[in-house]
Amino acid sequence: MSIESFSPLPLNVFGTWVTLLDPSDVPAGMSPSLGDVEFFPGGVRTRAGLVSQFSALTSTPQINGVKTYATTNLIQRFLALDALGDLYKETTPGVLSLAASGLIPNALMASATQFGREYIALSDGLMGQDLPRQYDDTNFDRARQIGPAEGPALAVTVASGTVSPGVHQCSVIFVTRQGYWTVPSPPVSWTAAGGKQVNVTNIPTGPSTRRCHLSTTICLFISRRGISTRICAFFAPY
Repeated sequence: MSIESFSPLPLNVFGTWVTLLDPSDVPAGMSPSLGDVEFFPGGVRTRAGLVSQFSALTSTPQINGVKTYATTNLIQRFLALDALGDLYKETTPGVLSLAASGLIPNALMASATQFGREYIALSDGLMGQDLPRQYDDTNFDRARQIGPAEGPALAVTVASGTVSPGVHQCSVIFVTRQGYWTVPSPPVSWTAAGGKQVNVTNIPTGPSTRRCHLSTTICLFISRRGISTRICAFFAPY
């Protein structure tokens, strides 16, 4: 189509988006709707359409949360949570890999970045629906870990040892991957005759379906003239 027969139409006003007027009353050079519009120096044009950056996920679930955060290596890491409870991360541009699974389905994700980790809250938009998590680009852990609900079982053996006579106590503490020590378990007491070893069993280690790396610390409390001395006997990697 030739434009030679067209006459120029001067545009004396170059405006933008006007929402306070009825669309029929908006003057020339302004617009009642600027969806999919891109302004550039000296003109305006239709914005380019949206282009998918990733392949469809298995079962094509709904995406309930996305976030980009900076890792400790200052890598911009994109995260996406789907309605099935699977968390994905962008490992290479345009490629999503599963980072964690088993979260409560249909939860919405809100998160904040701190210390090179992403702290994630899961809710229905009104109330929390799952435990808060933290992700450091490798480990997906609980944000907070409670302590053991009960202490271990203790039994004095016949083997020679160095436990002094008297009443002693033993507690168990969980230590998370991040170095956090939980509240200790209720102490368990036993009376030592002196010079014998004590056998510690039934050590709490947490559920097999845990989502937090734990170590178990056994602490012996020895009372001497009213002063409690803590001796951390050993770590049992969890």
